[in-house]
Parts: sequence; structure tokens; C-alpha cells
Amino acid sequence: MNPEAKNFRAGFCGLIGLPNAGKSSLMNWLIQEKVSIVTAKPQTTRQRVLGLCTDEKGQVVFIDAPGLLAPRPVRRLGIHAFLEKEALDVINSSDVLLAVLSVDVDRKEDLDEVLGLVERSRKPFAVVLNKRDLAQYSHRRIRIETEIKQKFPDVRVFQVSTLAEHRRDSDTGEEIIQVLRDLLPPAPGPLYDPELYTPHALRELAAELIREQCFLHLHQEIPFGLAVRIQSFQEDTKSVSRVAADLVVNHANHKAIVIGKGGAVIKAIGSAARLAMMKLFATKVHLELRVVVRENWSGSATIMKELGYVVHNSN
Repeated sequence: MNPEAKNFRAGFCGLIGLPNAGKSSLMNWLIQEKVSIVTAKPQTTRQRVLGLCTDEKGQVVFIDAPGLLAPRPVRRLGIHAFLEKEALDVINSSDVLLAVLSVDVDRKEDLDEVLGLVERSRKPFAVVLNKRDLAQYSHRRIRIETEIKQKFPDVRVFQVSTLAEHRRDSDTGEEIIQVLRDLLPPAPGPLYDPELYTPHALRELAAELIREQCFLHLHQEIPFGLAVRIQSFQEDTKSVSRVAADLVVNHANHKAIVIGKGGAVIKAIGSAARLAMMKLFATKVHLELRVVVRENWSGSATIMKELGYVVHNSN
């Protein structure tokens, strides 16, 4: 691979869609690596996550953004305001956009709003209709694709299922990457090391893997009011990663729920997160978790900043 070849293209592609549209699964599927965490709960993705796809013709830097929140008459505050600003800034900072539409959405008007937002950005874009494996929505999927092609005749529309297909068995993933790459601006070379599949440090990935397990093992409002803070991350000479992390909860009565009876819940979170880290890091992992209460952290700009929830505006 020669990433300095003539006519090389490189840039950022923002994945834009509603919560639970499958943006994170799609990015993992496209680059064939686990970068973004995935759960069935909305708002799993809180901060932009980058995934890299590089070949001799270009480098596509995918940006997995938080799901777009429905408009509301009053101004959002706290973590919800952050999610909204983060998603909009990804649109502003991207060179091209990939609108990710889920065929099982309740209201078609919500899909229209996503497409309208992408169109108003005046940036080149393509569309993915996700969850093709849901056979009960086959007629709806065809109707949506037809309407998109009528309104945007020059925009490519792809149908995928990140659950039922694997990129190695299909040319669809390669075609999506090729279309997006051709929409990117010319560049003298890649923006990131071509050998990487993400520029994020292992410390950042560790925090996300822990938070993924919190979403999977906790229910109701608990995971939405929980943040992960890595206190220490060390890699010693014995190929062991030693990670210590705080699970920061919104309210004192949430602490006992996260810990669970006899520590069962936090042990389950830690065990699953450790296995996920071992798979990703290719090392043994020693993980220590503790639960810390920061009352109403998700409504405090100061504490949110401490936890890294700050939008780094592109302008």
C-alpha cells in the first residue's frame, strides 16, 4: 500500500442519524474492528469516536456521532445539551456525511428531518438504510429508498444489515467506502498513521468498553446517569494492562444498584469489560472498579468538563 499515491483523497466522514439507528455498529462493520461500543439502548454513544479505513487510494476517517435528538421548545441542559452540540459539531467538522437511517423508526418524519439536516449542511453525502435483516419492514425500506432517489437522484443509497452480513462476504462495505472516499477532498497523504484503525489511545477505549458493559448490565435511568473515569492505565513488561476506573453515578441511591447484592453487578461489569479489553488489547488485563457519587453530575457543566464532556468546536 502506497498512501502517498497520486490522486490520494483523505478527510472526515460523519455518521449522522437518530439514536439507535445503528451508526456505531455500521462503523465497526465498515472498518471490521470494534471501535465504537454498541448496545440496544439509545444514547450509548456520547462522544465522537473515530475509525480509520485506509488504502492506496485514500483514507476515510469515520466519525461516529451521538444520535440526533428530536427538536424541543425549551433549551436542553447538562448532558443532553452536550449530546446535541456534539452531534451538530460533527456535521460541521466533516468533509462528507453518511446519513444512517433505520427502517424500524416509528415516525418517517424523523427520517425526513435527518435528511433535511444533512441536505442543509451543503456537504456531499450518501445514505445507508440499516437493519435490512428486518423482513417485516421490506416494503417500507423499498418505499423509503425510492423516495430518497426521487428527491436526491445523484445520492447513492445502500441497504445493509450489520447483524446479518459480514463485509468479508459482501461487496457492499467496499462500495460504501469507495463512494465516500471519492467524495473526499484531495490530500497529499493520510491524516493518520495508515497502520491504525483508530487514533484513540487504549486508555480512551478502556473507558468506553467499561461504559458499554454498564449499559448492558444496568437498567432504567441508571446507565444514562453514569460516567466512567479512568484513574490509572499502566502497561507493564509482562504484557499486562492494569486499569483502575471510577464509575461515577448521579445519585447516592444509585451506588448500591451499581454494586449489586454482594457486589454481583459490579463484578459482572468488571468481568465482561476485562474480557473485552483482553480481546482488543491482546494482553492480559487487571481491572479495578469502584463506584463514586457525584450528585447530579450530568447537570453540572463543571463536573461534566472534569469527565471530558466538552465539545471541541471545529471553528
